Amino acid sequence: MKSIEFNAIDTLFFKEARPMDGFGGSELKSLFPPPIRTIAGALRASYGDSRGVDWKEYRKNESYGEIKELIGDASGYGKLKFGGIFIHKNEKRLYPAPLHLVRRIKSVDVDKPIFEYETMKIGDAIECDLGKVRLPQLPNVPKEERRFSSLPEGAMIDEEELLKLLEGEVPTNIYLQKELFGEEPRVGIARDNRTRVVEESKLYQTRHIRPFENVKIVVDVQNLPTDFAASGFCKLGAEGRGAYYKVVDKETLAHPQKPKNKKLKGVVLMLLTPADLPPMRFTRIEKGNEGDRFVNELNGVRLGCVSACVGKSFKEGGFDLAGNKSREAKSYLPSGSVWFCEVLSDIEIEEAVKALHGLQIGGEWELGRGLIACGYWTE
Repeated sequence: MKSIEFNAIDTLFFKEARPMDGFGGSELKSLFPPPIRTIAGALRASYGDSRGVDWKEYRKNESYGEIKELIGDASGYGKLKFGGIFIHKNEKRLYPAPLHLVRRIKSVDVDKPIFEYETMKIGDAIECDLGKVRLPQLPNVPKEERRFSSLPEGAMIDEEELLKLLEGEVPTNIYLQKELFGEEPRVGIARDNRTRVVEESKLYQTRHIRPFENVKIVVDVQNLPTDFAASGFCKLGAEGRGAYYKVVDKETLAHPQKPKNKKLKGVVLMLLTPADLPPMRFTRIEKGNEGDRFVNELNGVRLGCVSACVGKSFKEGGFDLAGNKSREAKSYLPSGSVWFCEVLSDIEIEEAVKALHGLQIGGEWELGRGLIACGYWTE
């Protein structure tokens, strides 16, 4: 598997799922990282253009059979398989911050708060609408110090901090979106491409992003065509904005090490890429004095989910070029979602971590959905 790095030449715009003519005419924001389908489309278009593809002819079933076998068409991706979208900053790969990570104001220096980070703990079983379950709770600190808040939307951590967390430690540094890109509001008007005349009352507002110089968009790709150019320019995102791409060797996420001098309670599963599944498909419930367990098996390992920090599902749409229409929006479980699980199989927790780390769950594997990191759940 290879990775492809994209460096923006100008501003970029990756439209959210709302349509351009949505209710109220409010400003449309750009997603970051971009949807995987957008990046996949840019790569396939770049390769097809380099081979002189006539895209109108390409849509016909009998046209360009050899190329379709490599990169697919509107119905699939051919031999291509993607491993997820990530951001690089200063040559470090960033991952979504886990949803059980919170921050607390430690002190204030010249009107600027200084934060420290904590992970939520799993409390005792209580009766609620889910049954008798154990819910995540904030760390137990003195009342006057309880100034906790969730992390800002889009917060990320690098691999070093992620491994700390998977080994039962607490990360000390996160990356905020304002450290990755700037935002630029734009106003436009619709145009009839046939007559090249603007359409009356068709104003729209968008908010573009401008990635900083040391920030790259990276996608992992398997089975690239052998004649795919090692570097070049391509159109990326809405309005065909320019980007420079480069094919490099893929980075491999290291395995977490077993914590020393800590009591192990089970494993932590964390989504690194959005998943195509409803909130964790556990097949049955086991009831017990210490709370209900939601049981399932992944890669031969039986797990009992005790608690979870799961984000709100989000919709991802896009544009269907073959059908010349918006793609139907689909819901996905957000990256950063976390599950706390006991290992029910007759194996060591360390073996379970090795079996589950880097696994994919749910559907749309060819688009890199449902990639999980597995670590140690400690007291």
